[in-house]
Amino acid sequence: MLESEQVLNKCFCPLEFLICSYLDNNIKITNCIQDSPKPLSSFMHRILFNYISAKAGMTLQEFEEEIQPIFTPQKFEKKTILLKQGEICNFVGFCIKGLTRTYSVDDQNQKHILSFGFENYWITERESYALDTPSEHFIQTLEESEILMAKKSEFEEMIESNALFRTMITNLKEANAIVTYHKVVSMKHDSAELKYQKFMKKFHEITQRIPQHMIASYLGIKPETLSRIRKNPNRNK
Repeated sequence: MLESEQVLNKCFCPLEFLICSYLDNNIKITNCIQDSPKPLSSFMHRILFNYISAKAGMTLQEFEEEIQPIFTPQKFEKKTILLKQGEICNFVGFCIKGLTRTYSVDDQNQKHILSFGFENYWITERESYALDTPSEHFIQTLEESEILMAKKSEFEEMIESNALFRTMITNLKEANAIVTYHKVVSMKHDSAELKYQKFMKKFHEITQRIPQHMIASYLGIKPETLSRIRKNPNRNK
């Protein structure tokens, strides 16, 4: 297979394997390899149905007729770039399995992590998606990931046409705005120790899956500061 220096141009064919690796800060991607979509497709859509049903009270028939068709199951290898800085985000993903990070890169080539996404999390770059402007962030998988991907046009049409889905998305946006507000306040006023305690409380189920330097980046502290905090036996007292 031929290697390409291009970053993933988001595609929506079923269950592509996107082989990606870093080499000298360049991202190399091989060709997509098709896999059988049926068994995994059924499993992935069932998880999404359970999620939407719990939050919106949607029936299975309504889900299968209206929601399921717009979500395409895809598999991504570790370190796959789903969105590149400067691209316009035109997708929404629902993570079935795996882990992602949304981050920016400054002029000194330092990475600053804005958020993580994992099981039952929605994956997109909100500002770029909403305003159709170039993204200031990358979105990258940190593990092999299985994600249901929807194109923006179809996702927005579903919000307009399905009242239950629209109410669920509105509630999620409001909840996310509150979470974002609390994070901004925490970043300005909390000590490094308190930031870490809040992180552990919120993300306790995935902390072992995230490298420590990435946690430090998310918290806006130096890796050595995080190391000191973790070594303090009284940090949770």
